Amino acid sequence: WDGELNAVYNALLEALSQEEALKLANEEKLAEKKESDAADSSGKTGNGLSYASSMVNQTRERAYELAKRYDELAGKD
Repeated sequence: WDGELNAVYNALLEALSQEEALKLANEEKLAEKKESDAADSSGKTGNGLSYASSMVNQTRERAYELAKRYDELAGKD
């Protein structure tokens, strides 16, 4: 899902104005921190699989969220 997220994120950056792209970059930093914090709390149970699963789920959800925004921007509702 990392590859998908990066592809959609980069396409969205290219489609946005410079100001909107900066906002998205800042938003992505916050999303990455939130994702890491959520996965860390899952991993505190001592289960590495839980941590990995949480990271995958968070990344997938973010990829879908950005893809939806890209589609809306491109008029593909």
